[in-house]
Amino acid sequence: MAGWDGNMLVILQPHATPQATPQATPQATPQATPQATPQATPPKNSLMSNQQPSNIGLREFSGVEADGSKEVTFSKPKGQYIGDRLRCSKCDKEWSKKNNGRDKCGCDAEIVSIKATSTAQTPGRDVTESGSQDSGNVSGNLQASTIVATLADRSTKRQKSLPSIYFLCIAIAPPSAKDIAKDELLGVKVDLTDHEILETPLGNIINRDLVSRLKEDLGNAFVSEKNDELVLHQSVLTTSFAGAPSHVTSEIRGYDWFKEQVRKNSLVEHIQSKKASRVLLWVSNNTYLWPGLTMPKFYNHMRTLSSRCGNLDVCLSETEAVWEELKIGDIKAFDDIALNAPDKFSYRPRTCLGTGRCTLPPSAVDSMVVKRSHSCSASHVEFRNSSERNYLRCVDREERKPIPPFPVIDSWKPIWFHQERVTPLEEFGEFRIFFVKDKIMGAVRTRFKDGDREKNIGAQPVSMFDFEWFSDKLEDQEFKKKELFDFATYHRAKLLERSDSREHYRSLRVAVRIDIGVSQLTPTGRFFVLETPRIAGATLFSPFIFPKPHTEMIELLAKGLVEEYGA
Repeated sequence: MAGWDGNMLVILQPHATPQATPQATPQATPQATPQATPQATPPKNSLMSNQQPSNIGLREFSGVEADGSKEVTFSKPKGQYIGDRLRCSKCDKEWSKKNNGRDKCGCDAEIVSIKATSTAQTPGRDVTESGSQDSGNVSGNLQASTIVATLADRSTKRQKSLPSIYFLCIAIAPPSAKDIAKDELLGVKVDLTDHEILETPLGNIINRDLVSRLKEDLGNAFVSEKNDELVLHQSVLTTSFAGAPSHVTSEIRGYDWFKEQVRKNSLVEHIQSKKASRVLLWVSNNTYLWPGLTMPKFYNHMRTLSSRCGNLDVCLSETEAVWEELKIGDIKAFDDIALNAPDKFSYRPRTCLGTGRCTLPPSAVDSMVVKRSHSCSASHVEFRNSSERNYLRCVDREERKPIPPFPVIDSWKPIWFHQERVTPLEEFGEFRIFFVKDKIMGAVRTRFKDGDREKNIGAQPVSMFDFEWFSDKLEDQEFKKKELFDFATYHRAKLLERSDSREHYRSLRVAVRIDIGVSQLTPTGRFFVLETPRIAGATLFSPFIFPKPHTEMIELLAKGLVEEYGA
């Protein structure tokens, strides 16, 4: 048998005595090939040096037996053809389609196009002159000079083994989060019995023993039950799916464990013990919610850790995390995109970034909304009369304030800015569009409403009902829904086209949630971007978007994280 194995052509043929093995010649015919004697010696491997085969099957190869005893010459057996051929329907003569003019017969009959067996098209198939096609059968009815050739598809590239990856998730919950079973936005119900019976990917990853250990380590804020049904935080599921590939080891640890590792400066030993080629550390919450550890201290420790490990990546990176938390960089990017966008995508509420001369003075607007960096879920959002300027450092005259509240804008200290008030955000709410890579996975509409003690949020998947403000006709509502998705896709693409995309928007290549408002609830209303919560801390609304088991987007997100940050 002969075949290419990487850089080596492997020849396997039945052996008879040297006297009984005739030298094959190009003129040899199948009838001239003597039968192997029953006393032939067992098969033996013969390795030949790396010679590139021709584009059509096997041509002549010469080499020396592995034991150096003799030279063997092989030629393609007569009658074995590869590629497109022609056949005369009268005399049955065949010839290559490429040589139609030279070799065609003289019959006045129909010429039929045929396709001979091609090992290049059927990798791994055995092509034999006679005898069995079983490549393992090299005795019995096989003739001594029969060549069994297996040629791998030349277009198939050798796949490299994937590098080992260690995926470490640091699970951080805000102080207010006590029981994930009570959070219908972040918590996902998991029926372990269903997953076990159906043998789903998650059923092969999570079992009851693992759940018990996770609950002991992470607490009810990440692992809990509701009506005897398991409820897991979205970050637990993301970490679980990330560890599904054989080359990835995933682990989720609580914040107390992480702080202790930092205090003892022992995290590097823990990571090195995994002996992974690449390490991805993922923090599953907004940085401003990290109790007892500021953002600068965290990333300073990550830089030291990376210098010692040499193979560490953090999601989010420091530059992207700072950019997201400050918010004003994103707002400036949204404004820049709108300036060059088509008219239907060009609306932006006027914004003053809260420093220097005010670009939104009381003379320009009657009321405004004041927002703060380092916040989420409509916290630190206040509606005011335009003359109320508490917190704001900007001034509506030429002079600057001589002593600002903060001498320097630190990445972890909040800043306040203000925008013109867009009332549909209060009356109607906002759309939240979820991307994994280039694909829109789903969308919800949400609306906040003040409760007795805290803000309440309502959420539901986007439907035609959500576009009744545009038209009462179904086809018009479908048109506006498509425009919403086109708008979100346009803005994501423009953010990734920016020159600073790797520093400030790298995670958008994996996944992102884009929050979108409407300028007015009339047929002339236009969409605008409110913010782009990064995937590390964004609520995914999985139970609202996807049917049971609610994990479709989470599974793809985990895969994307490994591909982007583990490569």
